[in-house]
Amino acid sequence: MQPQDSSIQIEHISDCFEEGGQKTDSHDAMFDHFRIAVSRGFPELIEKEKSLGCPVKLVVYDSVMPWVLDKAHQLGLYGAAFFTQSCAVCAIYCHEHQGSLQFDPSEGSAVSMPFLGTKDLPSFIYDPSILRLVVNQFSNSEKADWRLFNTFDKLEGEICFSFSPPTIFTVAT
Repeated sequence: MQPQDSSIQIEHISDCFEEGGQKTDSHDAMFDHFRIAVSRGFPELIEKEKSLGCPVKLVVYDSVMPWVLDKAHQLGLYGAAFFTQSCAVCAIYCHEHQGSLQFDPSEGSAVSMPFLGTKDLPSFIYDPSILRLVVNQFSNSEKADWRLFNTFDKLEGEICFSFSPPTIFTVAT
């Protein structure tokens, strides 16, 4: 239930799982199903809001759903990618996306950002389906109208500023 005096509304798009849809153990199949279901519901939601006199201008989306930005731009909307993990973790995934992350988990080698051992890397790095999901968040991030990060700037200062503008940091203190 939304407060009546709020200018911000949050809407839900069904992924059909909560309605008894077919569930799967495959991450890839689940991610594909989610992308298809939300892609269908997204334009309908935007049109519904417009018909209610509340036209949508900006969509803030989780960065692991980069296809939402493409849908938003197709509908003439701005898109803001919200990176929910720390900048250090995002930097690791960004390096993997760019092909510049060099490590061999079996050898216990390390990466530098600053110097990290393989045991310091996010566990997602070892699951191919989830790794694809988190790495693909950078597939079109440079096209986002804004990029939002939640970070501790004192701990991640150098990494924070390695992401080019337009970037907004929500700083936890």
